[in-house]
Amino acid sequence: MAYPVRLFKPGYWYHVFTRGQRKEPLFFSPVDRIAYLSFLDHEFYRNDARLGSYCLMVNHLHLLVRMGEVPLGDIFQTVHMKYARYFNKKRDTVGHVFQGRPGMKIVLKDDYLQQLVIYIHNNPVEANLVQKPLQYDWSSWHWFCNGRITEIRTAEYPPGFTDQNRGPRFMNLLKSDFTLSGDKNYWGTSEQWDEIERRKSGREGRKFREKRGKSSLGEIAQQVSDQFEIEIDMLKSNSQKTEIVAARREAMGRMYEEGYGPTEIGKFFNQTPSSVVHAYEKWIKT
Repeated sequence: MAYPVRLFKPGYWYHVFTRGQRKEPLFFSPVDRIAYLSFLDHEFYRNDARLGSYCLMVNHLHLLVRMGEVPLGDIFQTVHMKYARYFNKKRDTVGHVFQGRPGMKIVLKDDYLQQLVIYIHNNPVEANLVQKPLQYDWSSWHWFCNGRITEIRTAEYPPGFTDQNRGPRFMNLLKSDFTLSGDKNYWGTSEQWDEIERRKSGREGRKFREKRGKSSLGEIAQQVSDQFEIEIDMLKSNSQKTEIVAARREAMGRMYEEGYGPTEIGKFFNQTPSSVVHAYEKWIKT
């Protein structure tokens, strides 16, 4: 079944949510949750994304994310690939950990965004795990009440929350009643929806995304080919010669650090995204 078209708009906030395969647990211990947040923070930091709120339940999670220049689909593909490898290795299992790709909804109204912050933190209450959000250890409520955000480099208060008002505003919103509503993909006014539709109809995926200040994939590949004194066609081949593998790994690593996603790099080399991530992990150790 084909997935619906997604619009990734730099600088906008998104509600991201996902669950475990067949609704099975994603986290069995505090260490698992710390590992997930670590993978998330690393990729957000590398791709200039920001984490505005989070709640890690047992078999699902909710995040509020401000996107940078790199589409969130690319970022979460890498994060979830790394976590799945960690999860399966730790438990000596195989197979999918997450149930498909995560849901992502763009938020177009600041007042709705603030309600979404409360919705995310109320998940443990709705699940009857605790009576109050502040009793749940694995959410970002303490960012708002106590201002402790040093454990995650990419933490950022969403619009409407400042250093001066975050605590009182957060607690007041927790007491309010609201119902999430809106289109299955987007939230906002009809005028904003029309703008999004116009932008979407004028693009065809990522290939028209502007990469300001970045070297192209071809330019990076040519630089590596020159460095290793091999033909670029050989670099893109499936050769397993030691020097070719090293050069290919170098090129993939540079592309990854430049901000390209594993899917995009994989298409360039006609390889799978997981092969790209594996090559990158090998590259950073050399």
